[in-house]
Amino acid sequence: MEWNSKGRWISGGLVKANGAFTEFVKSSTGEYQVSTQLEQSAGALHKADASIEKSVPGSQVLADIMIVRFVDGRWKAVNVDRLGA
Repeated sequence: MEWNSKGRWISGGLVKANGAFTEFVKSSTGEYQVSTQLEQSAGALHKADASIEKSVPGSQVLADIMIVRFVDGRWKAVNVDRLGA
């Protein structure tokens, strides 16, 4: 079940993109690999009654590998994996 269902919601957790890097080399499956550097601010998971179920601390810079595909004039993420996790 998704957290943001049945009246529950997420607050905070703003994601800031510090950079995205790629050589734009297309794979045999038509996908591209992009390295990203992200930071996320603190957030909270709220129950339907507005009480906080869980507080989530902000992160340091996180590095991810994102697999993307260019479809219908826009980039779409296919998969994202955290580096070093």
